[in-house]
Amino acid sequence: PVAPAPAPPPAPVAPAPAPVAAQPVAVAPVAAVPSADGRVKASPLAKRVARELGVDLARLVGSGPGGRIIERDVTAAAAAPAAAPMPVAAAPPLAPAPAVPDVAAGQVIPLEGVRRVIAERMQQSLQGSAQVTLVAEADARRFHELRTELASRHESALGFRISYNDLLIRICAHALREHPRANSSLEGDAIRLHDVVNVGLAIEAGGDLVVANVKHADRKSLVEIASDLRGLVDRAHANKLDLDDITGGTFTISNLGVYGIDAFTPVLNPPESAILGVGALREKAVARDGEVTAELSMTLSLTFDHRIIDGAPAARFLARIRELIEQPYLLL
Repeated sequence: PVAPAPAPPPAPVAPAPAPVAAQPVAVAPVAAVPSADGRVKASPLAKRVARELGVDLARLVGSGPGGRIIERDVTAAAAAPAAAPMPVAAAPPLAPAPAVPDVAAGQVIPLEGVRRVIAERMQQSLQGSAQVTLVAEADARRFHELRTELASRHESALGFRISYNDLLIRICAHALREHPRANSSLEGDAIRLHDVVNVGLAIEAGGDLVVANVKHADRKSLVEIASDLRGLVDRAHANKLDLDDITGGTFTISNLGVYGIDAFTPVLNPPESAILGVGALREKAVARDGEVTAELSMTLSLTFDHRIIDGAPAARFLARIRELIEQPYLLL
């Protein structure tokens, strides 16, 4: 299980899922996989994204069934640096995974500092609460389309691109206002329903985890949330997060989709009553109206404290988050 702990980060942060490039880029041609009639095999979503990003499908090799080009092939090509055309006889071998810095085989690492705080809080979280996880799958087509549109629209004004995490914070903040038990904590023999909605994001920093939270997220526009989150990321990058940045959270999001993780069981960030785990965007075959089509989806995992929230209310809260992901324009 992956879980956050509120401690200041010592290193740069990359909180958003893999970015989608907005400008056309040149891609070195590789052997395409044509269909029997000579056309390049690609999913409808891959074709649309290729048009948006200026990627030539004829230059790609698909990773889908039967060599079919799917959406992630296009976004990977768009994110790659421009390259001069050159023939490629075969796909290159996978590069070895980068080594974890400052960790040698056989080394004994003292459990101290940030790592000790994380260890103590995770043990406290699991031993001191009744944690249950619900899992749901959301149709992410409109979520992806909206993020792509907003990233292009606001990039010049903001100086950065709207991220998936910005949208997720906006969605969760809205849902938390409608479901206050998910925005609460247990204090002795009473449940405190918080009058603020401070949504935190679990961030990796130097091999450790920290939660930096956007204050009053339910009262802010998407652009304001994006600006606040970018400020948190910049301060984390400079190791300048202050106490206010990492305390006072009422709900947490842990997004491991950037690492290609489909689903996981997040651990509560005490004293919060719920945490949302977000998986990768995946193109999947879906049966709809008697036909099989390729659709973009994502898996959501909600861990909640059963002492505070019962299963049915937790399910309704997760269903509302899924609804807003599937219809994100409702928030604009």
